[in-house]
Amino acid sequence: MLRKIGIQNFRVFKEFTEFEIKPLTLLIGPNNSGKSSFTKLLLLLKNGINELDFKIGDHNLEDFSKVLNWDLKEENLKVRFENSVQILSQIFFLDLYYYDGYCTKINICCGKDSPLISYELKRSSFVNGSNAYDGFQELKLDFKSIVNMIYDKDFVITDEELKLKDFVPKSDENQEVSNINLLNLQNQMDNHISDCLTSLELPSDQYMLYLRNIALNNEIDKLDRDYMPYKIFIGDKIISHTLSKRIIKALISFYDSGNYYNPQHGSIFNEFENELLNLDKNSKAFIFEYMGNLGFHDEVKVEHSSLGKILFSEKLFYATGTFTKIGIAAFGGSDVIDARDYYSRTYFQMFLTYNQKLIDAFKNVEYISANRGNQKRVLLNKGESQMDEIVVRFTENNFTNLDYIKKSLAIFEIDGEIEVERFQNYASVFYLVQNDKKIPISDLGFGYSQIVPIILKIVNSTGKIGELAFQLGAYSEAVFIIEEPEANLHPSLQSKIADFLLLTIQTFEGYRFIIETHSEYLIRKLQFLTAQKKLSTSDTVIYYFNDKKYVTEKEEKVKSIEINELGGLTDTFGPGFYDEATNLQFSLHKLNQSQNN
Repeated sequence: MLRKIGIQNFRVFKEFTEFEIKPLTLLIGPNNSGKSSFTKLLLLLKNGINELDFKIGDHNLEDFSKVLNWDLKEENLKVRFENSVQILSQIFFLDLYYYDGYCTKINICCGKDSPLISYELKRSSFVNGSNAYDGFQELKLDFKSIVNMIYDKDFVITDEELKLKDFVPKSDENQEVSNINLLNLQNQMDNHISDCLTSLELPSDQYMLYLRNIALNNEIDKLDRDYMPYKIFIGDKIISHTLSKRIIKALISFYDSGNYYNPQHGSIFNEFENELLNLDKNSKAFIFEYMGNLGFHDEVKVEHSSLGKILFSEKLFYATGTFTKIGIAAFGGSDVIDARDYYSRTYFQMFLTYNQKLIDAFKNVEYISANRGNQKRVLLNKGESQMDEIVVRFTENNFTNLDYIKKSLAIFEIDGEIEVERFQNYASVFYLVQNDKKIPISDLGFGYSQIVPIILKIVNSTGKIGELAFQLGAYSEAVFIIEEPEANLHPSLQSKIADFLLLTIQTFEGYRFIIETHSEYLIRKLQFLTAQKKLSTSDTVIYYFNDKKYVTEKEEKVKSIEINELGGLTDTFGPGFYDEATNLQFSLHKLNQSQNN
């Protein structure tokens, strides 16, 4: 999910600028102030985050050198994403650095700028203009901070899980947690879990998640805070405890100093994943070398400690969307469910989930351009506006969400029902049916032909996004970028765009909108709806883009403005927005006075 995105050295964003994407995110400001820079970046990243593809898409950007800020004179572009690692309560952020259109550095950070994990491509040149490269790569880890998250039990433990804790058998003192033991816990709990969850009023499809988190907490209670991921044997004698301080110091230095590897001419994300997954193997190799340097020449054997198993080997974490299936089976489903099939990742592998999360999130970015309306009676499959394509897609989806469409049209005072006639799978005629009379959409006026594509685009997206969400085991999420939804609308209808957006975010959970607008009426209505408590204060954020001539040390290029519970704004807009009508009225009054004199 796209929640926060930070940008530096991209078009107007000279300094690092962060945007929070709320259900309703408005971008306002004078023309040519850079409002579209943010949305253009999202559309560019929709093509892929490993390599910035300037050849396709709706971003209309030329090449990498042209998108860098002219004043900064730096060659690297930085993009930050807020992310999360499953079960960990802390929010992470991911910094991606781009050079010449390619991602060359990845930082995973948590609450501070110094990264937990850093992976950098020491690149000399790209090979044949592709995203393969020639050079060396460097992997660094803040190993101690990563392990502290385990020691500090920085897991998402809910009140519901704590209620269940007394019902969970503790693991044997000499038995370590594993995905196999979690299966045993499941088997032990199956006999009475239904009555237990019912009495505690807990959701049944989450009970395996509860058990896993509690089992992990019980296991962590048994760990010594020695940061030692390995047991080291010389022959049959274990010596790691006697040398633990020296070994850990050497290991931390090994992780922090940077390990260099030859690239395999793949994408930086694939190489990063390979090297992080090979970390355990490389660490063991270092241990063998280090023990030799200490003068131990007998046979050295290295095994995982309890901590090492949680870090590197035990698959205690699951891919998205599996627990519903486990829960169903546990309550009388016919399938035989083995928890080992669903716990498929280790702790370190969970740090790699960000890549697929971002790819999936950008797949669900939808763009509705200002050139969306069409007053032609006949719409071609590939016409000059978005309306042509949107109508074709709408017919392919078999006219879904008709009740939502009807409510949306009613908000804009459009009576009737939609009907589309197709001709030879090549063209369409779009009608509104009123009292058995077909009225072409082109006869309703250009303003209405600008609104209808927005409604249908949202409906069209529900099919694709909903199917993807089902596969991922999550509810539908999407980000819609809309340029000037108020275009060609009377002021009273501009204000009703706010009512339409309210209906949409209430109908489709997880839908978010980024709206470029100049409409004072839309903003005023959002203020009114917030004061009415129909919108929460956390539903809306406004980003005002100042004209360059007004940017000072005290006045930022982009400032965030929220709507408070009384409908007021937390900051002022720049010159020429709310005050323009007042200025003109005052000028007219002065002119009238001078003429009368």
